[in-house]
Amino acid sequence: MWDATFDAVKAANAAEGFTGEDGHFVFRFQSRGQNSISNKSVPDFNLEPIFRHLAVLDYGRAIELAKGFQAEGPRAIATIAIARAILHPKSDPSYKE
Repeated sequence: MWDATFDAVKAANAAEGFTGEDGHFVFRFQSRGQNSISNKSVPDFNLEPIFRHLAVLDYGRAIELAKGFQAEGPRAIATIAIARAILHPKSDPSYKE
């Protein structure tokens, strides 16, 4: 999971306009006489739940990953998610006492 998240951070840095919010799929169907485009929201692709979960697993490692974002927006979202996970751990579904 950590390697995949590291790769995602690198990809996010290469993607122009990436904010870390509004994760979605775009489905496009084209045939001879028909075109269709559909969007599907995928909240699990947003940075907040991912970094909240990572912080519960390993706070230090999650911080280092968040520092990897070049843009301020995604870095701020990840950092705030980590802080929330540490300050309010019971609000995270992966929290176990």
